[in-house]
Amino acid sequence: NVALVEDATGKGYFLKRGTGIGKNDGKVKKILKDRVIIEEVYEDTFGQKKMNEISLFLHRVEEGGES
Repeated sequence: NVALVEDATGKGYFLKRGTGIGKNDGKVKKILKDRVIIEEVYEDTFGQKKMNEISLFLHRVEEGGES
């Protein structure tokens, strides 16, 4: 699966599983019909590695692409 996303400046990007994304070195974990699941690994205040999953919701072109 491949997802096409657009940043705030209007530049488009193709995402596939494993693609790096975001300011916290996230990686695309899964691409679904309506969203992209991004996994970020970070260290908590005790120095232990934790994982955070973020959902990036997608819009279809016929919906106008904006929320």
